[in-house]
Amino acid sequence: MVIVQAYRFALDPTRGQERALRSHAGAARFAWNWALAAC
Repeated sequence: MVIVQAYRFALDPTRGQERALRSHAGAARFAWNWALAAC
């Protein structure tokens, strides 16, 4: 028997945390596109 369990959660960041999250996501997208272009 296999039991599968999942969790659902939501983030509620402060303005500073939201700014940091957006910055991190932007940097990750830039790195992805750079690596994709290099291939």
